Amino acid sequence: MDDRKARPAYWIADEKWQARNKDKIRALQSVWAGNANEGQQIMAISFIIDDLCGRSSSQFYESERDTNFALGKKFIGDHIAGAINAKLGKIKEA
Repeated sequence: MDDRKARPAYWIADEKWQARNKDKIRALQSVWAGNANEGQQIMAISFIIDDLCGRSSSQFYESERDTNFALGKKFIGDHIAGAINAKLGKIKEA
């Protein structure tokens, strides 16, 4: 890795969470380092969209604040997925 430091969320430091997601974390780190293979690239992007952005979990909680936070994460995941699935051939040059 290089000098780019990302400030981790508190739950990322949890050893149980890291153990459950070890392969996905390794794939994400490989993408960041620029040496991920095709499978790791796909795993890393899926990890970001589905797990970290919460697209694969409920966005509704007892607390309005928690619900809004979860919906914000999902919003980012939806935009990443939209960019991945964009049909670039249909975009007109400016």
